[in-house]
Amino acid sequence: MSRSDGLHLIDTGHPLYAEERALRWEVLRKPLGSPPGSERFPFEDESLHVVLIEEGVLVGCVLLHPERAGAPNAGGGRLFQMAVREDRQRSGRGARLVRHLEAIAAERGVHHIHLHARSAVAGFYDALGYTPYGPEYEEVGLPHVSMEKVLALPDPNGTVAAQLGLGGLLSVTGPDRRAWLQGMVSNDVLDPLPPGGRYALVLDGKGHVLAEARVIDD
Repeated sequence: MSRSDGLHLIDTGHPLYAEERALRWEVLRKPLGSPPGSERFPFEDESLHVVLIEEGVLVGCVLLHPERAGAPNAGGGRLFQMAVREDRQRSGRGARLVRHLEAIAAERGVHHIHLHARSAVAGFYDALGYTPYGPEYEEVGLPHVSMEKVLALPDPNGTVAAQLGLGGLLSVTGPDRRAWLQGMVSNDVLDPLPPGGRYALVLDGKGHVLAEARVIDD
């Protein structure tokens, strides 16, 4: 079994699945007084599971259930059970997990993601470009809010011009320039940017940080 550090896509038949479930229970269900097993959803076998391994230990995970073909929300997916070990939280690991899952989902034709966010952490998803909709409601005894995001898929017909160097400038042109960048950086760049630009991390396809950047739209 591979325990190489980094982000990995697994399924319910993978040896790491038991550890993933144990982490989800420890972080998300145990504090509520729920027993082991309460973390499992009936559609996990058809879901995407992304886990984060550090020093051979599973420290984070996030899942997405793609809507089946022919369903009313076909082309969409539900993100759920995002968990990071308590001593590794508030460190950017959660954002890495979600960004990596979004990239995998987009490659598989998912263009819209929705989720049930605990109201206390809705700001985390807001920073990743998710928008709340509908009234607040209760789930597992806690206030929740529904949130959604349309994934920006790169347009293969877009026009892109780039100049890159150490400490240099990457210039992207064309009507789809923001959509092209959206899946490559850690912060949302689809909304209007502030005058001074927006700080972001440049990520590779596995969510690893490649560089720091300030995105400016002129």
